[in-house]
Amino acid sequence: MQNYDILFSRELFIMQSKKIISYLVVFSFFIYPISVHSGGFKSFFKKYIKTAAIAAVVRKAAPALNNFINGLLLNKGLPNKSQTKVVPLFSFGEKLAVGAVQVSGSVIQLRKVRACVQIDGVFSSGKFRVKAYVPTTSSTKFKRVHGVGVTALIDYHVR
Repeated sequence: MQNYDILFSRELFIMQSKKIISYLVVFSFFIYPISVHSGGFKSFFKKYIKTAAIAAVVRKAAPALNNFINGLLLNKGLPNKSQTKVVPLFSFGEKLAVGAVQVSGSVIQLRKVRACVQIDGVFSSGKFRVKAYVPTTSSTKFKRVHGVGVTALIDYHVR
């Protein structure tokens, strides 16, 4: 029985290693164009490390942030009728920013949400600036979760 456990652990380790390597290969295709135009690899990785650290802090503080936002809205007479939770927000525009958003929706749909992505755009020759918030199932894969909306924004800019 122990030999089977060791074999299974080894196979699991190999599978996880291959998955990590494949993510790094895919990620490297995005690093080169971004890093060349944004001041080099060192600058890019410094921002990436800060972004990852802030996202980890957001995930750790999410329950407290969620309670704070719900209390804030309740005190203003605007309580949420749906379930809520706080997730990291990643914004890719003129500058890389990370923060948090509170999302609201059904319990089933909220379980799927792991992050939110902000997409910036301009309309009518720059007369209107648009910021779209898209709840997603992952911090790395952008697959939209339908039936979930953003109810609050917490923003922190990576410098």
